[in-house]
Amino acid sequence: MIPKALLVWLLLSVLAVLNGLFREAVVRPKLGERLGHVFSTLLLTLVILFVASLTQSWIGVRSLSDAWMVGAIWLVMTLAFEFLAGHYLFKNPWSKIFADYNTFNGRIWILIPIITVTAIPLAFTGWRQEHIIPFLICQSIGVVSLTLAVTKPHIARWVLIVIFLAAAILNARLALTQPAVYQDFAEFVIVPIYREIITEPFKLYATPTVLGIAFCQLVIAVLFALGRKSMPVAVIGACLFFAGIAPFGIGSAFPLSALLSLAALAAYGGLHHIEQKSSSA
Repeated sequence: MIPKALLVWLLLSVLAVLNGLFREAVVRPKLGERLGHVFSTLLLTLVILFVASLTQSWIGVRSLSDAWMVGAIWLVMTLAFEFLAGHYLFKNPWSKIFADYNTFNGRIWILIPIITVTAIPLAFTGWRQEHIIPFLICQSIGVVSLTLAVTKPHIARWVLIVIFLAAAILNARLALTQPAVYQDFAEFVIVPIYREIITEPFKLYATPTVLGIAFCQLVIAVLFALGRKSMPVAVIGACLFFAGIAPFGIGSAFPLSALLSLAALAAYGGLHHIEQKSSSA
């Protein structure tokens, strides 16, 4: 399994280099630095997920433990390539390498290691055919939100408000009318302990638990709406919520949670930068 995993990673590394060349030759001249970075990162994310879905059976993944082992190998190899080869082979200064991880400045490269480590577990759990269209719609929302966060943070803040408000209303309605629907998420979890939680304690207290989650989502929406001093708390709350649902995998439309977490961070950074410019003008 490990030799095949390494061979697939070599393929991914070649595709990543090609993606970088494509960004510099085509994407950046047309879209500019900020949008070019976002487009290139999202394109490579799509490539990693696609390759993982095609190769996980060939690699020989037989369990979630196997899937996470492959993901860990890919992550270590990717970070080693990014930092060691990036600095010593391609002569990129450390400041430039670390700058791509500064989400507050609109750089979202941290998405790549996140996807690298989770791509095989996601591919292993799979999905139902009826989930494909909703999944694609969710990813489109995430991509639009992230793009707006980097380019139009004021608009992105209101998009996040709408997302959390809509989620609060939806979860509250489901908690009161169809609490059993959350049991369906168990088959898609990429962290085994989440399956135990869903099928045992959560099942007994689904309605009050989901109502509590809906209330927290409402609070986050209000904090985003208040803006300024409440924004850091809103962003922390949003990131904690998205981190909490990420292990549900396809059941939570992952990597939507990663995209929206980065959108919240980038929007906050963008708004903070605008305020600083206004105060110093």
